[in-house]
Amino acid sequence: MILIVSSLADAHAVSVTKKLTERGVPYYLFDTSAYPKNIQLSFELEKQLKSISLYDMLMEKSIDLTNMKVAWWRRPLPIIIYEQIKDFDAIQFTCSECIAALSGVWDSMNAYWINNPVLDEAASKKLFQLKVAAEAGFLVPRTCVTNNKQKALCFANSLKHTKVIYKSFLATKQAWRETRLLTQDEMDKMENVKFAPVIFQEFIPSVLDLRITVIGSKIFCISVDSSMCGYEYDYRVHLDKAVIKSYDLPAGIQHKVLQFMNRLGLIYGAIDMRLTPGGDFYFLEINTAGEWQFLEEQTTLKITDYFVDFMIDKCFTLHSNERVLAP
Repeated sequence: MILIVSSLADAHAVSVTKKLTERGVPYYLFDTSAYPKNIQLSFELEKQLKSISLYDMLMEKSIDLTNMKVAWWRRPLPIIIYEQIKDFDAIQFTCSECIAALSGVWDSMNAYWINNPVLDEAASKKLFQLKVAAEAGFLVPRTCVTNNKQKALCFANSLKHTKVIYKSFLATKQAWRETRLLTQDEMDKMENVKFAPVIFQEFIPSVLDLRITVIGSKIFCISVDSSMCGYEYDYRVHLDKAVIKSYDLPAGIQHKVLQFMNRLGLIYGAIDMRLTPGGDFYFLEINTAGEWQFLEEQTTLKITDYFVDFMIDKCFTLHSNERVLAP
C-alpha cells in the first residue's frame, strides 16, 4: 500500500490517486488536518514495534501503517484541534503533543519516503539549499540575508554596477510575493528590514529560465522564455504569456543536479535555474513539493505517469525483497 500525506485540496495528489485507482493499486490519503478530530492514531510497542495504525472515523476504515511500502510527503496541512479547547496554553500544548506523535510515526515507519519528512524540511530552507548548491559546484547568485539595515545597504552598494533583487522566504496563496527589483525607493526604506529578514541577491540576467523536475534519477527539464512578458525578475508573474518548451539539460549539469539531490537526501524536487547570455547555469532554489502539472499542460512530458510508475515499482521491488528475505 502507498501512503500519501496530503489532502484533496492538492491537485497533484488528486491526479496521482486517480491513476493509482485506475491501476488497482491500494493507497491511503492521510489528510493531517483531520488529526486528531477525525483520525485516531495508535503506536504499540512491546519488546519491539508491534504496530502503527490509524482509524479514519469519516471513512470508518482502519489503516495499518506498520508495513507501508511507499510514502509520499506531499504538502501536509496543519492539524486542526478540537474547538472545545479555548485556553491559549492548552492549545499550544495540544498542538505540540499531536505534532510530536505524528513526527514519531513518520520516523518509525519503514516506508520508502518521497521525501523523508526530516530531510524534506531541511532542504526546504533557502539558506541551507544555497549553501549545499554551492558545495555541489553550482553557480549561485551573491546573496545577503539580513534584518540589519547597514548590512543590507552595504551589500546593495557593493553591487552598484549590478541590479539587486529581493524576495521573501515563503510565498503562499494568502501572502504571495514575487521577486522584485531593489530600487532607490526601497533603499530609502531599508530601515524596515528590522521587522523581518529579507533575501537580497544579485540579479542574474537570463536568456531562459529552467524548471528541472527530478524523480529518483530521472530528470525532466523545461525552458521558460519570458523575454516578451515585460517582467524579467520572476517568470511566474506572466507565466501564461511565456513560451514553455522541453529542454535538453547538458550532461554535466544533470550530473550536478543528481549530486545535489543526493547531498540533500531527496528523491523528488523541482529546481529553478537560469541560463545566462554567456551560457552559465545559475542555481536559484529547489522546491521539495514543487508543482509539475503546468509543465505537462505546456509540453508532451508525462511526469504524473512517470511518478506513479516510480511509486508502484518501488512497492513491487520492496515487496519482492521481503519475500526473498523471509525465513
